[in-house]
Amino acid sequence: MLAEEFVTRTGTRVEGTRPIDRLNALTRAGVLVGWSRAAFGTLRRGRNDAAHHHLFDTTKAPEALKLCWQLGDLFDRAMGGTRAVTAFVPPTLPAETPRPIRRRSRSCARRRTITGARRPSPA
Repeated sequence: MLAEEFVTRTGTRVEGTRPIDRLNALTRAGVLVGWSRAAFGTLRRGRNDAAHHHLFDTTKAPEALKLCWQLGDLFDRAMGGTRAVTAFVPPTLPAETPRPIRRRSRSCARRRTITGARRPSPA
């Protein structure tokens, strides 16, 4: 979506409807150069790779989030003229939480009481 917004805001002409067509057009127009073009490429390839090979591998997500943040920051600076110094703060991964203690239901407690009452008392 960010590439689409760059295309719209810069008036870049795109031949084709695929995301790679937009990236190539923005590169030819000089809108995406250097690391910004590489970041878009990395995200595109990572998305394709995840869809076909490692859908549930979350180890690559923090780097993808950082690239998305950097590209969003670039967009904000380029289109909004913002000059504030900002930094990416990665989200904290959830700590491993202990399994909650399961309370036994009242019916289980009653069953134990009834079962215990049926046992013969030791002689």
